[in-house]
Amino acid sequence: ENDLAPWFPTYRHELARGLRWTDHEYFDHPVAVLLVASTSEPDIVNTLMRLMALDSLPSLFREGVMDPNMLKLYVLLHDNTLDGTAAEQAEATLKSIREILGAAQCSLIRINSAPPPAPGAPPPEDIWTASRPHAAKMDLSAAEQERVRGALLSRADIDGVRQFVQDFALKALLPHMDKRVRLLNMQVTAVRKGVKNQLKSWGTSLFGKTALSGADAAREGYIEGSDATGPTYLYNSIEGQIRALADTCFVLHDYEAALANYKLVLSDYRKDKALRHVAAASEMCAVCHLFLNHEAKKQDEYLDGAYSHYLKYNLLRYAVRTTLLHADVLRARGRPSEAAEKLLRVTVSDPNDLRSALLYEQAALSFLMVKKGGAHVRKYALHLVHAGHRFLKAGHKSHGLRCYHSAVRVYQDKRWTHVDDHLYSALAKHSIAAQMIPEAVTFYVKLLGNQHRKPQERQQIYLRDFIMVLRQHCPTRVISNLGLPAIKPASLRIVIDEPSVHLPSHAKRAHVPAIGTSGSTGGGGVGGSSGGQGGGG
Repeated sequence: ENDLAPWFPTYRHELARGLRWTDHEYFDHPVAVLLVASTSEPDIVNTLMRLMALDSLPSLFREGVMDPNMLKLYVLLHDNTLDGTAAEQAEATLKSIREILGAAQCSLIRINSAPPPAPGAPPPEDIWTASRPHAAKMDLSAAEQERVRGALLSRADIDGVRQFVQDFALKALLPHMDKRVRLLNMQVTAVRKGVKNQLKSWGTSLFGKTALSGADAAREGYIEGSDATGPTYLYNSIEGQIRALADTCFVLHDYEAALANYKLVLSDYRKDKALRHVAAASEMCAVCHLFLNHEAKKQDEYLDGAYSHYLKYNLLRYAVRTTLLHADVLRARGRPSEAAEKLLRVTVSDPNDLRSALLYEQAALSFLMVKKGGAHVRKYALHLVHAGHRFLKAGHKSHGLRCYHSAVRVYQDKRWTHVDDHLYSALAKHSIAAQMIPEAVTFYVKLLGNQHRKPQERQQIYLRDFIMVLRQHCPTRVISNLGLPAIKPASLRIVIDEPSVHLPSHAKRAHVPAIGTSGSTGGGGVGGSSGGQGGGG
């Protein structure tokens, strides 16, 4: 599948990247932060403190959605291209900030220790560009793209960075996350998992919030929202803590604990009619069921529920993400036709032509993956035509032409002349727009050779456009294989329907061979049904 559409994984990656940093999913809420300052800074401690100030953090921290109490590590970055005394000063600076901020939280990383490459020497390996996000590569100028990054990093520099990352992950991050799970679990158990709290939750679901005390109206960390947005849960709300616990357990591959907490918070979201949160939690319940090899029916129910809830809030990009996940799951089960149906339902209400084109293309490829009874080749071609149409509407002519080319190869031997007309006409027109004149002429020749028993007006339009293209772009070209009709004089008759007063009486009923199109070498005449060029009346 990726071989036939190698650009689609990049689209999925960019789609996921564009859906990060939300208030209803906690996967991208940071649990640790690296505060990096150059050793050339005059006041390093003050610089590091300013980096961690609340005003310097993203808006979700300032709004109270993200927890600012993260694991903090302070890194001094020393450039070895500076003078020799700077290295000694860097060590002294590290020692001083360790006394202030703690020895375990402070590190020194040295870079640019290698000498500049000698003239004529082969360029050093670029270790950064391949790891940069796709969007970042697109923003680079031509000069920046040719620049070798990391050219002055020595092997010792690279080993030092690798050792720092390893120590950070094993000695700081994982113990912190384990501690975070324990603390969150204690808080959730104290509030939600006791017998008293379970009875309260049962009473809420049975009698509604109004039957309980007014304490619920002042819930900590809960902000009532409008019908269009739904409520917001801050990081210190019990719902926020349960969701954070579930996401952390999922990241640590404890899927049983993650599923239990997703289900626990899902019931709270439903009571509050927080449909965005319901959709996100339902999506994760499905993923947990998938990883735990639970029954497929549960996975489908949660994914369909997530899709419908996203649509209610018009969160179409999240609905697309859920649909792509569901399609992957169905294809993995050997049900590509159902995967195609899930992909196609998004295109019905999606005004975005490019996104719809990508989904139509994926649906077409899914039909091609059907094994029972053979691949659904005609459905594959039909949805490629839809994909090509939406690509062209979105302005991506090369992808639109590619889809039409692929569809033509399926239809070319079927003798479905109206389908062929549509494809050849579109390919000819858009090939001209893409300055692909030889290809356009080829498609016009095929189009004109496909006009047997077609309406006169349509034939005239195609022939007129073809002649215009030849005159404007290749006036000296000779077309030897044009499928125009060949007239047989012996078969022509002229029939005069109404006698003329100016004709002698013996000529009023005379029958003369009329112009007709019987017997043609190119599949139909360029004409209609009354007089002039075409079949006689």
